Amino acid sequence: MRNLGWQVPVRGVESLLKASAAYWYVAATERSLQKGRAIYDYLNTEMTRLFPAVAFDAIGNDLLNIARTGDQSTLTSGTMQAMTTQLEAIYFVRIPQIPSSRAYGLAPVYSFAQYLQQAPADRSQWQIIPVTPNPLPENLKQGLVRKPAMPSIVPLPAILFLIGGVGFGWVLIKLLWQLIRRSLPTAK
Repeated sequence: MRNLGWQVPVRGVESLLKASAAYWYVAATERSLQKGRAIYDYLNTEMTRLFPAVAFDAIGNDLLNIARTGDQSTLTSGTMQAMTTQLEAIYFVRIPQIPSSRAYGLAPVYSFAQYLQQAPADRSQWQIIPVTPNPLPENLKQGLVRKPAMPSIVPLPAILFLIGGVGFGWVLIKLLWQLIRRSLPTAK
């Protein structure tokens, strides 16, 4: 949609703190910095690009906003602006039931936490269902591949998260040690 000239409002990323914690958790449990970096990048991807349900909601909300206010600032191309003359179709949307060979699943997720709740805890039960390729036209592929911001395998926020966690642990241990020393009876 963005390549066609509709600047769908963004929703942001999951959480930098969550991504940093997930980086170290996955890197430690999987014993792979590359897998840690993959989950870090995944959690730092803009949510309308990552979750189809979030993108659908953002598109629907923007359409309703255009219909209600007439503000077409998110429509940057003439093709998309011409769509506003047909907005009465929003009030009656009919989605046909098309038979599909796709496996049945649960409702689409709106966050990574929902994804983890729906996915089996045992990763060996995860299934990858093969689908037929559905290539985009070349003119729509521009800008779709997200390039990593940093070439390093360990992202700076994850390093800062680790330093902060170690520092917090050290301060906590120091405070506990002082409390224990104060509570011990003093010898006279």
